[in-house]
Parts: sequence; structure tokens; C-alpha cells
Amino acid sequence: MSHRPGSFRMDFVAPAARFSRGLFAALAMGLLLLAATAWAWWHFHGLLLAEQVAGVHAARLKPQAMPLLALSEKDVEALRREIAAVNRPIRQLNQSWDGLLSDIRAKSDGGVRILSIGVDGRSNVVRIVGVAANVGAMADYADVLASRRSLGNVILVRHEKSREDSGLKFTIEAQWTART
Repeated sequence: MSHRPGSFRMDFVAPAARFSRGLFAALAMGLLLLAATAWAWWHFHGLLLAEQVAGVHAARLKPQAMPLLALSEKDVEALRREIAAVNRPIRQLNQSWDGLLSDIRAKSDGGVRILSIGVDGRSNVVRIVGVAANVGAMADYADVLASRRSLGNVILVRHEKSREDSGLKFTIEAQWTART
């Protein structure tokens, strides 16, 4: 660098103390390393604190032995009735409805039309109301139902001359021995 006459160069830092690019890069890497270490410490400290808090909550939520309740016979019987009432529809839902319906639609010599089917959940009694063309068709249908494995104690409860049709309206009850 050339100096102009009457000008002088003022340099307050000795040339050996000036920053070089390598020194600047090392300083930047050191600061970056320091920031990463601080973040890792902060993150680890947060995890440690969360684990300690979870341990305290787990200790508070630890199940304790519950004292046995002394129930009277009346209370026990009421609970048994309530449990039986809840279990009844559950048992009914678990029964083989497809099997029952296929047995009720059993083929006889023909001439039988089913009007309604009802099932009593307490006693598993199936009530079938239908119309038969004649007495023989009604008796054949009752015999076919009695031969089915899922139906027992097939009884012809009622029969009468149908007012709507020229046939016999009948009611058959059978015990449903459902296979689940």
C-alpha cells in the first residue's frame, strides 16, 4: 500500500494479533459447541424433572387395598337379580338365531305360512303363529318342528278357523334349546 505524502498509517493493533479466518472459524465452532451443550443440558434436565414428577404421581396413584364391604343377604340377593337381568339379554344375543330361523322355516308338505315368531328370553320358549291350508299341513309342520334338534317340547297351543283366509290359524310353542 502506498502512502501519500503528509499521511500516515495508524494501526493500533499489532499485525500478529489480528484475526485470521481460521481463528474466526474456530471461535464460531466453539460458540456453536457451547450452545449445543447448553441445549443438551436443558433438555436432559427437563426429562429428568418429568421422570421425577411421573414417579411422584405413580406413587400417589398406587392402588391400595380396598376394605371388603359387608353386604346383607337382602343386598346380595338384589345384586344376583340385577346380574341375572343383565345376563338374560346377553345370553339371548349369543344364541344361534340363524339356526332357529332355519328350523322354523323347515320344509313340510307345504301349505303353511308363518305370521309371527316370538321368543321369551326368560324361559327360551318360542311362539310361532301361522296359517295352514288344512289340518294335515298343520300337523305335518308341528311334526317337522319336533324333529329339529334346536326345538324341544313342541306343543300345538291353539288352532282356529282363520277369518281372513280359508285355512287354520295356529299357535305352536316349543322350548328352544339353543346351541351357541
